[in-house]
Amino acid sequence: MGDEGLRRTGSHWFPRIEGNPGRAASLLGGALLSTMASGDTGGQVRFLELIGTGFEEVNRHAEALKFFERAIKLAEFRRI
Repeated sequence: MGDEGLRRTGSHWFPRIEGNPGRAASLLGGALLSTMASGDTGGQVRFLELIGTGFEEVNRHAEALKFFERAIKLAEFRRI
């Protein structure tokens, strides 16, 4: 797996690039865009939550909140 690994936070598993948060953000952003293009609402909610968690871990709470709120709105709209 190279320098990519799995990290457990609470009940969530997500990919993490050791020592390279920019790469991790890029991969998650790309995954989010892919789910948006394919109409995968559940995937969108999941990746929005993961991106929010990443921001939360680096104490960027305002940005994290935006992603969490977007995930909640999407989930409520789609009733997933």
